[in-house]
Amino acid sequence: MVHHEKLVYVEDIEVTAQKYREYLLPKIKKVPGPLGTECWLIPETLTPNVKFWAASTACVAFIGPVEGSPFIYRKCNRVNCVNPDHLVKR
Repeated sequence: MVHHEKLVYVEDIEVTAQKYREYLLPKIKKVPGPLGTECWLIPETLTPNVKFWAASTACVAFIGPVEGSPFIYRKCNRVNCVNPDHLVKR
């Protein structure tokens, strides 16, 4: 996989995903969600850009690399939710 014209190896992705999990998990507040599963909310005080980045980061951390379009759709419609069960890569 080529990312920003730099070769990224599988080991790098696994290390990056672990670092992202370590960063995100302490910030997450789990609350009941509309889909029968919990929403994992990041603080609402974050800017929209950080919320977008958090969703992309959660995809890498819990689902896998974001390839192609970096846009993430949230099934629960909560802009600050990063539950991997609620995220869909577009």
